[in-house]
Amino acid sequence: TLGDAKEGADTTDTQLDVLHPAGWTEETHSNNVDANYGVVFAPDTVKELTLVFEAADWQAILADMTEIYGEFGAGGDGPPKAPPGGGGGILDYRNSIWIPCTVQFNGLTWTHVGFRFKGASTLMQTWQKGSLKLPFKLDLDQFEDTWPEINDQRLYGFKRLSFSNNHLDKSYLRDKVGADLFREAGVPSNRNTFVRLSADFGQGPQNLGIYTLAEIPDNPMLKAVFGNAKGNLYKPEDGAASWESGLTVDDESFSKESNEDAADWSDVEAAIAALHADRSDAAAWRTALEARFNMDGFLKWLAVNTVIQDWDTYGKMAHNYYLYGNPDEAGRLNWIPWDHNESMQSGMGQKAPLALSLGAVTDAWPLIRFAMDDPVYSALYWQYVSDFVQGTFEASAVKARLQAAHDLIAPYLEDPEVVADVDAANISATTFNAALTALLTHVDSRQTAVAAALQSR
Repeated sequence: TLGDAKEGADTTDTQLDVLHPAGWTEETHSNNVDANYGVVFAPDTVKELTLVFEAADWQAILADMTEIYGEFGAGGDGPPKAPPGGGGGILDYRNSIWIPCTVQFNGLTWTHVGFRFKGASTLMQTWQKGSLKLPFKLDLDQFEDTWPEINDQRLYGFKRLSFSNNHLDKSYLRDKVGADLFREAGVPSNRNTFVRLSADFGQGPQNLGIYTLAEIPDNPMLKAVFGNAKGNLYKPEDGAASWESGLTVDDESFSKESNEDAADWSDVEAAIAALHADRSDAAAWRTALEARFNMDGFLKWLAVNTVIQDWDTYGKMAHNYYLYGNPDEAGRLNWIPWDHNESMQSGMGQKAPLALSLGAVTDAWPLIRFAMDDPVYSALYWQYVSDFVQGTFEASAVKARLQAAHDLIAPYLEDPEVVADVDAANISATTFNAALTALLTHVDSRQTAVAAALQSR
């Protein structure tokens, strides 16, 4: 049996081939190889990927979504009411159920892959519009207990992948280019690529258009960036994720994405305690804090994020970042940004990004406020701002990057095979081109703003 085989110290996948689905190879399906970024995240290409569902499974997840978000296509500008007994009319942001699907990619097939919808407001709004172009995640071995033949299944070394629908981003570029800018500026960041997605819900394949495929901070990325993947990985969300003193640190605010069985948040608690320690001896405070948290990495992130502008993250919202406790540094926490679909714009309505001076940031966001009140950290922040606009964010270079990405996916957005009602507001040459123009203008405006801010210091 599989269980018996796994107990043998010398057991290899070759000995288990009889249990694997047809087409399974070590290089493409197993967990015994390094992640193949060259295949899954090759630059300057649009991947083709198809999902196939059993009709009953698809109906089950739609029924679950209806309980969470109300009737599909019901419309409305605000959040739907929770289902009866769901909590006083408050939107239920729980994750959808997992269902199995078949993935077809690069001429190969992966079976019994876990699929669920992802997101909160983006998912809700897309659902309310009645669009099938919903954001989702895949977990390649989510169902290995049910189907042991897919034990430790991977897609070219990747276990988990995230697919964004670019809702409200008519340029389709922010998630992809935003992550690239962070990474190239020296901030740990995931890789992204464009995917033309088709899905068969039981009645034949439908073309759902362009998605952004994102690498989830997980073993491949952690190994590539930190040289290991054995530490604690957290995805903070609300509450203590603001790093305010006195708030409860637990799995609600710092969800563990690794080492889940150890209900221990001592590394996070120690970092927050160090942040809020007495600052009268600034040098001693910095030394103690930096032993628990990579402030230099955080300041690089803060500089890049404030230059390009993004309101939907720390400083405005207590989410859209990961933390990794690197065991090679005694568990010191490192900042990893996530979800850039609201980046590179001046805000949405009253949701304005932070000003370059960060002067209006209060103690509600102590990582920023305490850093900017410290002359050493403040000077580093401004140095990283200057480095970024002269390097990775140099105007002609970043505008060329945006234009190239736009030109790459333009033919796919007006593909006549795309299901007409998937996301009609985005599938328009006029809005797509106008969105690019807005991004190019934004780059120029940020260059001007940074130059003025640096000059006035």
